Amino acid sequence: MKNDSIQYLLEKYREGTLNDEERVELERLTHKDEVFAAAGRKVRGIIWQRVSLAVAAVMVAGVGMLTILPHEQEPLMAEAREIPIQSVETQQAASSVIEAVAPQQALKETQQAASLQRKAKAKPAIKAVTTSPVVVCNNQCDADSVISDIRKFLSV
Repeated sequence: MKNDSIQYLLEKYREGTLNDEERVELERLTHKDEVFAAAGRKVRGIIWQRVSLAVAAVMVAGVGMLTILPHEQEPLMAEAREIPIQSVETQQAASSVIEAVAPQQALKETQQAASLQRKAKAKPAIKAVTTSPVVVCNNQCDADSVISDIRKFLSV
């Protein structure tokens, strides 16, 4: 009987002649409220799952980008520094003394130059300071700047 009444009410629904009492009876027999509630729960579950997956994917992509991208830091460039080159006056003095000596006094002057060198080693003389540029670089230098710094260094 229930099956016949559902068929009869569905036929009237298709024809459009269903009244309010028959509509309520059709909804009760077909469990319309329960079906729509279950479908709503499934839809909310699917939406929640998709939103959760989308948020997780965005978070993973963000963390991946942060680890892949280089950290902001000032680029390191080549620079020219002045490093003093010290020449010992004792070597220059000894060579000038030896060159200025006459051949017959060479032995005597050589002994004096050797004593000057020993004194210079014991008590250092004032040293002349000259400077020349030195190229300092690391692995992040621009090739053009390194080449120009090397040319400057070699031209000095």
